[in-house]
Amino acid sequence: QMFRAMDDPYMRERSADVKDVSERLIKILSGKDKDGLVTDEPVIIISDDLAPSETVQFDKSKILAFVTEGGSTNSHTSILARMMNIPAMIGAKGVLSADANGKNAIVDGFTGTIYIDPDEATINEMTKKKEEIDKSQWNGIAVYVDHVDGEIHPVTYELIGKARELASKIDHPVYALFMGNNISDKAEELLHYGVDKVFVYDFPELARFKIESYTSVFEDFIKKHQPCAILTGATTVGRQLAPRVAARMKTGLTADCTILEMDENTDLSQIRPAFGGNIMAHILTPNNRPQMATVRYKVMNAPERTEETHGEIISCAIDKE
Repeated sequence: QMFRAMDDPYMRERSADVKDVSERLIKILSGKDKDGLVTDEPVIIISDDLAPSETVQFDKSKILAFVTEGGSTNSHTSILARMMNIPAMIGAKGVLSADANGKNAIVDGFTGTIYIDPDEATINEMTKKKEEIDKSQWNGIAVYVDHVDGEIHPVTYELIGKARELASKIDHPVYALFMGNNISDKAEELLHYGVDKVFVYDFPELARFKIESYTSVFEDFIKKHQPCAILTGATTVGRQLAPRVAARMKTGLTADCTILEMDENTDLSQIRPAFGGNIMAHILTPNNRPQMATVRYKVMNAPERTEETHGEIISCAIDKE
């Protein structure tokens, strides 16, 4: 009850975790801990709710998607679904009344839509949407430059250091996205830290953070330069901006990463603690670009500042209509 009464939605969700642990313990002590999904064919699970202990025991190869009426995106079931790279609709009100048992269905995790008994046109559309992206068209590791009136937040330099490390494994350049007003003269400082290209959007309309205008600039940068991955500091601005950009680009975002690793195929392994730090969630976004992650200040190490500069500064224009 204490957790449920909290204002923070993330903390409210922890009440479900406490309930799950207590119920699981009772089952174990009573010898009834034998429940679980038994199926020979891959299925979509539709349920009132799923406890984390139930979710983690499922055979991933047999689960096509989760759909639940209860829960939220802050629940550990939702986190586990992302970790397992399984599409999920959490908090889908009324889905149990749709009489989907035994029927064919498609779950679109990006739009939060379930299609029951889909027609051929829908099947073709969803199949095309699922087709693997051409990863060779996405090049570069980009870092969002967090700042106040041109004074760059130190988390930016830490992310540049990590971006350089990731980029070196796949021979990609490192980009910095710098947006604001009267900031052009501050961009050169980034070249002392090994950035290959600094893309500067310097306009009076960007003098103060506004979610819509900043998201539009971010979208313009992504569409024109197609970075493979984007790292954003988990600051007050970053926590608002990164989710909006990910939604705009219909891609995934992993928050508060503590470890980032790059695979040879340019897939970014995003690792973060879950279940109060008791497990490490390993999250991939293999079929979408750009891959996005936020990182808190003082998690990564900043590179040493060099006396000489390296790279170039590119002034960018954007359609203001």
